[in-house]
Amino acid sequence: MSRQNGAPVQSPTPPTAGLMLPVAPTPPTTDLSRMTFLIYGNSKIGKSTFCSGLPSPLFLASEPGLSGLNVHQLPINSWADMRRAIALLSSGDHHFQTIVIDTIDIVWNLITKEICYQYNANDIEDIGDWSKGSRRARELLDTLLIHLGNLPYLKALTSHAQDADRIEAGVGKVHQTQPTLSQSPLNTVLKHVDIMMYAHITTVQSDKGLVQERVVSTHSARSYLSGSRFQTLIPDQMPLNAEKVTKIITDALAPQITTPVLTGDAA
Repeated sequence: MSRQNGAPVQSPTPPTAGLMLPVAPTPPTTDLSRMTFLIYGNSKIGKSTFCSGLPSPLFLASEPGLSGLNVHQLPINSWADMRRAIALLSSGDHHFQTIVIDTIDIVWNLITKEICYQYNANDIEDIGDWSKGSRRARELLDTLLIHLGNLPYLKALTSHAQDADRIEAGVGKVHQTQPTLSQSPLNTVLKHVDIMMYAHITTVQSDKGLVQERVVSTHSARSYLSGSRFQTLIPDQMPLNAEKVTKIITDALAPQITTPVLTGDAA
């Protein structure tokens, strides 16, 4: 221990008792309960139907649209509702294996309303300097997704699709389909997402010739936003069918023994 002006100065190195460096790499997870999906697409494409086919789902329903499905759902009309729902799920006293947030857009709106209420403001941009309200809202969204990520259940977030223009270096303006969630909260969400799926209709070759099929795309593309932590392992396009998708993913990841490289827009 050294001294400065006669007073002892503690070493900046923290104690390491109980901490050990790893001796082997951590293999990639093949357990769906440790994963988070984001699925987005146009209205009526089948996002909710897809999520209803995931293992034992509970819908945290922040918007109407489940009337045609026989599913367990918990209405979420406020941030307080969301907090109570997460507390109930955290107890583990239930049979659900998948948490569906339908939609993450409206949950973001509920968060911004909560921040406005806390600061007695009409608009989140009116709170403090340097976008204090927006930062606080993103922190709350981040905390929610961290908490969900630590729960032993598959997480599925839904969003709608919108067409937008972006500037790509060396190319210029590029037309791209992406979630309706605005860019700032979307960036926060993508940090927690393992597989980002774009649900759409494509033309495929079959025994009967060219037919249209509903699919999810998981690889990054110029015309739409998607991505995966396992982009080199799972196929780009899969049927818009939860049972088939989960089997394809688990079968593709099961034989892998090295840590996946984070690629695509979920990086």
